[in-house]
Amino acid sequence: MLEKLLNPEFEVHIVCNKKENYTKASGNLPSLLTALSELVNALKENGATDEMIQYAVNQGLMTDEELYKETKKSIDELIKKIFD
Repeated sequence: MLEKLLNPEFEVHIVCNKKENYTKASGNLPSLLTALSELVNALKENGATDEMIQYAVNQGLMTDEELYKETKKSIDELIKKIFD
């Protein structure tokens, strides 16, 4: 078990295009958390702020219903700004 923690192995594939939209991740939980950490580091290196990363993580933690409500709220606020 300790060896797996010290030498994480993981694969993460994210595809989002006109034909496909899926995420596939394989590995044990500690390895996948390490993969998330590596992704966060790459995002920061490419200019993402901590706030942007936190927002994205929060979106990922929401249920579909919560995400729908959040999106609807944002759209309603945008429409209000346009027509006011």
